[in-house]
Amino acid sequence: MKRIFLLFALITLTSLSFGQYNEVIYDEENDLHHIQIVQLDNDLLSPSKIISIKTPIVFTSFAIGWKIGQEISPAEITIRYRVHKPQKGWTEWKEDEAYIHPNETRWQMYQTDLLFGLDEGVHDSIQFYYYLPSGIISEGVYLILQDLSPQLKYNSDKSRNNDVITLGDKSTCPEFPTIIPRSSWCGSYSACQNPTYTPTYISATHTVIHHGASPDSYTDGAAVVRSYWNYHVNTNGWSDIGYNYLFDKSGNMYVGRYNPNLPNQDVKGAHAGSANSKSIGLNYLGNSDASGTAPTTAQNNKCCQFMAWWYNYKGFDPTSSASILCQDNVTRTKPRICGHRDVNPGGTTCPGNTLYALLPSLRTNTKQIIQNCNTPTGPTNLTTTLLGCPDNKVKFSWQNSGTGWYIQVSTNSSFPQTNSYIKWVSGLTTYTGPDGFVLQSNGTTPLGSFASSTTYYWRIYYGNNNYTATKNFTTLNCNPPNVTVTANPSSICKGKSSTLTASGASTYSWSHSLGSGASKTVTPTTTTTYTVTGTGSNGVTKSVTVTVTVNPTPTVTASASSSTICSGSSSTLTAGGAST
Repeated sequence: MKRIFLLFALITLTSLSFGQYNEVIYDEENDLHHIQIVQLDNDLLSPSKIISIKTPIVFTSFAIGWKIGQEISPAEITIRYRVHKPQKGWTEWKEDEAYIHPNETRWQMYQTDLLFGLDEGVHDSIQFYYYLPSGIISEGVYLILQDLSPQLKYNSDKSRNNDVITLGDKSTCPEFPTIIPRSSWCGSYSACQNPTYTPTYISATHTVIHHGASPDSYTDGAAVVRSYWNYHVNTNGWSDIGYNYLFDKSGNMYVGRYNPNLPNQDVKGAHAGSANSKSIGLNYLGNSDASGTAPTTAQNNKCCQFMAWWYNYKGFDPTSSASILCQDNVTRTKPRICGHRDVNPGGTTCPGNTLYALLPSLRTNTKQIIQNCNTPTGPTNLTTTLLGCPDNKVKFSWQNSGTGWYIQVSTNSSFPQTNSYIKWVSGLTTYTGPDGFVLQSNGTTPLGSFASSTTYYWRIYYGNNNYTATKNFTTLNCNPPNVTVTANPSSICKGKSSTLTASGASTYSWSHSLGSGASKTVTPTTTTTYTVTGTGSNGVTKSVTVTVTVNPTPTVTASASSSTICSGSSSTLTAGGAST
C-alpha cells in the first residue's frame, strides 16, 4: 500500500544529509556504458530523512536498492525522489515504490524499477527519502547508477527510430501493427543485437499491462527501452529485457524480449513472476499517473491494435476472463487484459491508477477493432486531410460509397447514441449538427469545420449496426496567438520617444506605417493609440493596442521677492507652472 507523503515533512527539515559512500560494490565501465553500485553511509539509513547525493558518476537513469532481512512486499517500500541535471536544475519530486524482489536479482536486494530524471540525458545529483513498514529495518541502502550517454546519439545519428517493420500477413484483419525491431533500439550492444540464450516458448492466455518510470520529457523512446534492457541484463543479471513489447508516448511499438518466431509464437518474459508462464508483458513507457507521461491516445491506439491482432490470432475474446497463476502462487480468474496489480495482489500498484482505470476501455476498444474486421464489405480507404487555419476545415474521403451511407463524427471513440455525434447522409446535402459542427457534402468529399486541437473519431455507418473501422484525427491548433504589447515609457513629454514592444506571436505588423518587427521607437506629438497585429505560426492573427500619452510642455514662471538687495540681505525665488 502506498504511503502519502506530507509536504510539511519537507519544510520542517532543518538541513539535508549530504551523502557519503561506504563502498562501491560494483563498477563496470566500457565504451558502451558505465554502471556503478554504491552503498550509502549507515548514517543515511533513517527512513523519512532526505538524502542528498552528489553522485560519483553522472547517470542517465538509476535505481535504489535496500538490503532487508525480513520478508515484505516490494510495494511496501515507498520512495520520493528528484534528480538534478546540469544547466537545467532539479526535477519535480516524484513518488514511486520498490518493484523487484530480492529473489529476482543477483544483488539480492529489494529494488525500484529503473528511474529517470528530466530527460534521457546525463544528471549529476539525487535527493530522495523513503518509507519502510513499521518495524522493518534496512541493513543497507544502495544507489544503482547507469550512464548510457555513449549510446545517446545512436538513434539520432543513424535515424534508427524510423526503422519500423511489419510482421505477419498484411492481408489479415486485424493487421499486425508496424513495430520497431531490436536492431533499431539495441544500440551498439552486441548481446542485445544477437542474443545467445534460448528463449522459452509459452501458450499465453493473458496480456499483462505495465507502466514504468521514464524521463519527464523524453524524445527518444528507443534510448529509454535500451536503458531498461541495460538495467535488466547488465545490472540485475537477467537474460534479457523483461517485457515482451513496449509502447512509447508517440505510438511507437518496440519488440522487447528476444523472439525468433515473431509474431506467431510468444516467449516467456520476466515481468510478473509466476504469471510469466501464461502471459506476455506490455509496458507503457512513462509513469501513467504523472501529467507529463500519462497514457497518450497514440499509445492506447497502438496497444489496442496489437492486442486486437493477438487476441484474434489466439481466438480469445479480449473482454473475457480466464484462470492464471498469480505471483503469490495462487490461481485466480482474471481478465485476459489485466494490470500487473491483478496478478500480483498487494504487491504492486502497477500500472498506476490512471492506466488501470483505462483497462475497461482498452478491452472494449480491442474487441471493437476485431468486430470491425467482420463487418460486411463497405466503404474503404477512409482518409482525412487537414486543410489548415483559420477555419480548421477537414476533408473526408473514402471509396466504395453509395446511397444510404452515413458518416459519423464524434469526440467519443465509442460513438454513444446521443447528439454528441454528427450524421452525414450521402448525396448532395448540408447538415448542421450540434455544437456548431457543419458538414458540407460534395459527393464523397464533404468538408467540416471543427474545434481547435481536438481529437475526433469518424466512421462510415451503413445500417443494422454495421460500420467501417474507426478512424481518428486531431485538428490543428487554430487558436489566435496570445499577443501583448507595452510602451516604455507610456507617458512622455512632447519631443521625447517611447519604445513599443510586442510579444506572443511569430510576426508583427504595426499601424501608423511603422512596418513590421517586434519593437518600434515612436515620437508622437500628441497622445496616440497604436495597433499591432501579431500572426502565430498557424497563420491566425490577433490585434492589440497600446496608447502613448504625450504631456504638454509646461509654462514655467519665476519671480524674486526683491529684485535689488543690499549686500548681506536676502531675496526669495519662487517658480510655478510645473510639477517639479
